[in-house]
Amino acid sequence: MKKIITIITILALVVILAVAGGMIYSKQIHAPNVPESSTTVKKSKFVDYQVVEKINFRLVKYVLPKLEKTDLVAICHLESIEEAQFMESDQIHLARLTTAGKLNIDKVLKGDDKIKQVDFVKSGGVINMAEYYQKYANQDQKQRWSEKYSESEMKDLYVAEDAFESIHKLVDGKKYLCYLNDDKDSKKYRLITLPEILRQVKQYDNKLVIKDYQTDEWQTFANIEEFANSFPKES
Repeated sequence: MKKIITIITILALVVILAVAGGMIYSKQIHAPNVPESSTTVKKSKFVDYQVVEKINFRLVKYVLPKLEKTDLVAICHLESIEEAQFMESDQIHLARLTTAGKLNIDKVLKGDDKIKQVDFVKSGGVINMAEYYQKYANQDQKQRWSEKYSESEMKDLYVAEDAFESIHKLVDGKKYLCYLNDDKDSKKYRLITLPEILRQVKQYDNKLVIKDYQTDEWQTFANIEEFANSFPKES
């Protein structure tokens, strides 16, 4: 009898261990394969949007901002960006879209060094083609787009409008030299998007290494003052 009880006990333990092992194995199989140190990277809203039409407003003449008259100059990276909003304007040479977002401050070069993040607005942006077509497109645009795209296609496509083609969007993960001025109307900072100013930055600790907007080569400056003085003087 004792032998039978012993055998039954052993069999029961084997069954319990087998079931427990199967449950553990099942959990391992179905658990998401995520490293313990992984972090979620917040992406810009426009990263994967397909821009098929670009409306570029070329400014005939503009004045580069002076360093001493700029409220905040900093090295920044994009935190978030919203879809553009349409702004009525009588100045047809200016972009009619405006975009809002947030910039994280990596280093302040001029201004309040306690600022870590700013809400910004900038001229131009990206907007859904169907909305632009219905509300803002002129007759020429409507004719061209209706010949190229169906109504259903327009719902998934986007239009970029800006004075400068190269900067209709900021890129996630990259750092930029940003000139920002306090915009009392929007109660945010207005980001100056002139290509001479809004530049990608590779290094900013002991010196500034900034990408040339015409050649894409990296330029080195001792500080922000040397960069600002590199522009041609007004005649």
